[in-house]
Amino acid sequence: MLTLIVPAGAQEAASATARPEPMTREAVREMVARMSDDQVRDLLLTRLDAVAAQQATPASGGFASQTVEVATRVGADLLAAVQGIPQIATLETVAISNFVTGYGRAGLFLLAGAVIFILTFNNTNGVHLGDSRIGFWLNTAVHAYIALIAWRARDGLTQMMRGREPDRTLTDERVARAYPYSAIVVIFVLLALGNIGIDITPLLAGAGLLGLAIGFGAQKLVSDVVSGIFFLIDDAFRIGEYVEVDGTAGTVEKISIRSMQLRHHRGPVHTIPYGEIPKLTNYSRDWVIMKLKFTVPFDTDPNKVKKIFKKIGTEMMDKPLYKDGFLEPFKSQGVFDFSEVGMVIRGKFMAKPGQQFTIRKEIYNRVKAEFGAAGIEFARPEVRIAMPEGHEEPGDAELQAAAKAAARTTFARTETP
Repeated sequence: MLTLIVPAGAQEAASATARPEPMTREAVREMVARMSDDQVRDLLLTRLDAVAAQQATPASGGFASQTVEVATRVGADLLAAVQGIPQIATLETVAISNFVTGYGRAGLFLLAGAVIFILTFNNTNGVHLGDSRIGFWLNTAVHAYIALIAWRARDGLTQMMRGREPDRTLTDERVARAYPYSAIVVIFVLLALGNIGIDITPLLAGAGLLGLAIGFGAQKLVSDVVSGIFFLIDDAFRIGEYVEVDGTAGTVEKISIRSMQLRHHRGPVHTIPYGEIPKLTNYSRDWVIMKLKFTVPFDTDPNKVKKIFKKIGTEMMDKPLYKDGFLEPFKSQGVFDFSEVGMVIRGKFMAKPGQQFTIRKEIYNRVKAEFGAAGIEFARPEVRIAMPEGHEEPGDAELQAAAKAAARTTFARTETP
């Protein structure tokens, strides 16, 4: 309750505002809100004068009145504390909920610290744990908190195992989903065994020794497994893709925890441990560019060859058998190089992975046919003999000897790196 004293000098200032009944804090605020600024200023000045006059006047009630006033204040505080008892549980629940929401897993360590403190305090002061059963409830609370945190974090762990690659295999999805549940099951199985009286210390120690033994006795196995984990995380290959590993090429047929199996196009199966993969080339990702070289005589018109390549690319793009395999049509790149026998003209095309070999075979067939129709021959090594003027025509034996000598020279040049 708030008592507002309005001296006689302020009666006129407050006359425009009716005095509320009863004089509660909210009622006084509403009354002040309805007053003008001048009225509020006059009221405050009058109130301050009255307080100053009251402090200058000695207390008339003496010790008895002061004692009553102190007792009244203490009683009011005690009454307010008693009235707030029913709200303690509700407010503490709200505080704990806000704490868990704000600090997350850090609350587990604080909760564990509180449990240890309470148990030690009771045991030190002569209260046995079995008498109050507080240890049971605190232990249950810790387990429930761990279960809640693990259950809330399962989606995050699953997403972490999936990674950022949108194109995932069925095996990746199964492993990602099973990982958080496996971790939760292992943790709570150990907790359950400890609660029913089984000492799990040997289990933990045995797991540590087993890991140490694997580390010393199977270093190669650990290297293969760890390398395989990183290969899978990097998404370096998938089942059905054509890859090459240090000169060994084939289609990925099986992926295990330690090794991968490649099926060669002739049939053999190569098993390659992950730890022995220095470099892996994947030919089945997104797109493939294949460049083809054709050697023609020096007197061939490159523009004529360019038109032939363009015609072949347009015709194959219209064929249902090949158009789905193309990403960019076959076209000429012009003269790429000059060799000893002719000009090297290069063409290229972009295709989907795995389709490039079928398309290349068809391009070779069409180029040969179009060159034949256009009168263009493929360049090949030739032996030419220039005879000086006035020299007699050589005989067959001399021609054969000169041809053999020229052939040896050409063969030696091709063999020299």
